[in-house]
Amino acid sequence: MLNLNRSNFQAHPFHLVSPSPWSLYTSISLLSLTTSAVLSFHGFAIQPVGLHPQYVTGFSDGESTFSVSVLQNPKLKTGLRVRPVFQIKLHTKDTVLLKKIKSYFSEIGTISINKQTLSVIYTVSSIEDLNKIIIPHFERYPLLTQKRSDFELFKKIVYLMINKEHLTMEGLKKILSLKYFMNWGLNEDLKQKFYDIVPIERPKFILTGTLDLFWLSGFIEAEGCFYVKITQASRKIGFAVQLDFNLTQHIRDKLLFKFIQGGLGCGHAVEIPQNTRVNFGVTKLSDIQNILLPFLNKHPLHGSKRLDLQNFIEITKLMLNKEHLTEEGLVKIRAIKSGMNTGRNYTTLDKTSGIINPKGINTRIISQNQRSFHTYVERSKTKREASIDEVVLRGASAKNNRKYASTKNKYPRLGFEQAFFQSSYVWSVFGALSHYSYSFPKFKTKNRNSIQTSSLSFTTRSLPVLVEFFVCFYPNGKKVVPENIFHLLTPVSLAHLIMGDGTAVSGGLRICTDSFTVQDVVRLINVLIIKYRLKCTLHMTGNKPRIYISSKSMDLLISVIDPYIIPSMKYKLITRASKSCQTKK
Repeated sequence: MLNLNRSNFQAHPFHLVSPSPWSLYTSISLLSLTTSAVLSFHGFAIQPVGLHPQYVTGFSDGESTFSVSVLQNPKLKTGLRVRPVFQIKLHTKDTVLLKKIKSYFSEIGTISINKQTLSVIYTVSSIEDLNKIIIPHFERYPLLTQKRSDFELFKKIVYLMINKEHLTMEGLKKILSLKYFMNWGLNEDLKQKFYDIVPIERPKFILTGTLDLFWLSGFIEAEGCFYVKITQASRKIGFAVQLDFNLTQHIRDKLLFKFIQGGLGCGHAVEIPQNTRVNFGVTKLSDIQNILLPFLNKHPLHGSKRLDLQNFIEITKLMLNKEHLTEEGLVKIRAIKSGMNTGRNYTTLDKTSGIINPKGINTRIISQNQRSFHTYVERSKTKREASIDEVVLRGASAKNNRKYASTKNKYPRLGFEQAFFQSSYVWSVFGALSHYSYSFPKFKTKNRNSIQTSSLSFTTRSLPVLVEFFVCFYPNGKKVVPENIFHLLTPVSLAHLIMGDGTAVSGGLRICTDSFTVQDVVRLINVLIIKYRLKCTLHMTGNKPRIYISSKSMDLLISVIDPYIIPSMKYKLITRASKSCQTKK
């Protein structure tokens, strides 16, 4: 074999096989074609990567509308223009999800954003697109709510329009007969003008078969809520915690909730006749642990609601560990709960976010100064997208001692800098935000009061999402503690605030807030007292306000932030008890 001329063999490892008459590309194409044919022959449909069809239907059951508008148009023979529309309207926080749905429907239709109402709308109005893509989807994967009746009427109207019947008065009357019981029906003008039409009753259908769990996942994305209820109770800590997963619909869909209850295997439906509503809920902890959460893990959510689900799971774990029965655990649960549902900040970090500050927190607009809040911000022309949730959760809004600002450019960028001996902290923050950055942290030296100092810093790319931080923490270009700090100061953010500006003193902890006004610092103290039940006082050092956390609250503070403190910063959390132990040793 060693003496053989290798030119007689193929230039690939299988040199003992005769050369193939096909090129490599042709061979792969034939293999793919054959595989697809065999799978199709045996009944295996190859689904495109992305959203499951039943998920799309379930989500549409909750959020879509099938409507037919009839508007005046003197250019037409009938004087009226008929326009069927399939539409999904969401909050802008779910723009990415809506783009996925548009992609699922072969990119037909348009997406528009209303900045004033913070809404994003997906619209399909082309008769061809409705006929070839939208209608076939919902025929193959039927709707389960009463919206299905609207779809059946909608479909018949589209078919009439395909046959051009909407252009004749007789055909127009047929369309109006179908529209009469769709959604809100006909307006009074049309009812008076076409008083002789005979309305067609809404089609009725019966739920049969088994519940598709991907449909349920999509329906939960649209209509589900994950609640955490904290109520006063005669217990040691004085409060009880209850988890509540909830779905709400019009009472006409009460049979659907029984169908869901049977398919999911848990939960209960309650009718509320006075509000014409019906609620489906799962509140039993064992059902949440053993049925609901495993189901959602296997059939995941794709929109912003998954963030509430993640918090819901965190609290479930705390309750399974019985931490809700302790004061420390209750503080953790309150902190997580404060950022869920309406407490979560998806859009802006100012008054337009719709977040209501709890009573007892000073929200008065006060004078501001120019030092930054754990970051420095400068503007640039680069347009890149990023997730504000990740930035907020990483505590990037804590306080630092520098600020850079430029009015030349459009979008802000975020920077982080610490003394070089705290380089491990810089690297830990960079590890969380590196995908937003251009380069690795940089080493710097400078003279400060005739003393050479060194530091480590990094800067992110310019990001539209950071405009919200800039507006929140630098209104008019000056730094403040924002009005919604109650919701922004999560355990993660609090940990970063302490790692950056905390100092262990007399068994307690001092937070250097020199760059803030007294009013700002009082607002921050109120949050620490109300949200985390910490015993705090205001100390003035050289006319500079600082926060002192009592040694009596250190154990409680540690229970909240310890998971987020990096090892090199643990020294800031030394209590009197740990100091005495070290002294004895």
